[in-house]
Amino acid sequence: MSLPACVSCQERLSCADSALSITGNVIGILTFVGAAIISIQVYLNSIRNATQEIFIMMHRLQSRIAEVQQLQYLLEIENDVDRTLKEMLAFDIQRASKVLVESNDLLNRVTRSGINGKRTRFLTGVKFIYRADDLKRYTGELDDALDMIRGGVIAALLQVVFTSAKRTEECLKQTAERTEE
Repeated sequence: MSLPACVSCQERLSCADSALSITGNVIGILTFVGAAIISIQVYLNSIRNATQEIFIMMHRLQSRIAEVQQLQYLLEIENDVDRTLKEMLAFDIQRASKVLVESNDLLNRVTRSGINGKRTRFLTGVKFIYRADDLKRYTGELDDALDMIRGGVIAALLQVVFTSAKRTEECLKQTAERTEE
C-alpha cells in the first residue's frame, strides 16, 4: 500500500465548503438564472408588441409621405419663390424621399411574410426587433430632413407673402395715381 507523501496535508484538505461559500454560490447561480429569465421575458414582450409597433411605424411613414408630397406640391405651385430657395428645398425633399423609400423598403422586408398566423407573427416580430435600430435611425434622418423642409417652406411662404404685399402696394399706388389724374 502506498501512503501519501504528506499525511498531515490529507487531513487539512477537505471538500467541505463553508456555509457562507455555499450560500454565495447559490445566490450567484440564482442571480444568473434570474437575469436570463428577465432577458427572455423582455425579448418575448418585445416580440409580442412588435405587431403593434409595426402598424404604428407604417402609419407614421404614410403620414410623413403625405406631408412630403404636400410640401412638394406647395413648392411646385408657387411661382414667387426664389429659385435658389426652391433648389435648396428640392434637395431636402429629395433627401427625405430617399429616406422614406429606404424606410418603406425595410418595413416591407420585415412584413413580407405577413402578420396573419401565429408563427408568422412571431417571425415578423423577431425580424422587426432585429431591424428596429435601423428603422429608428431612418426615422431620425427623416425627421431632420422634414424639419429642414418645413423651415424652408415657411421661408418660401413668407417670401410669397412679402412679394404679394409689395405687389398689392404697387397696385394701390398705381390706382391712386390714376385716380389723381
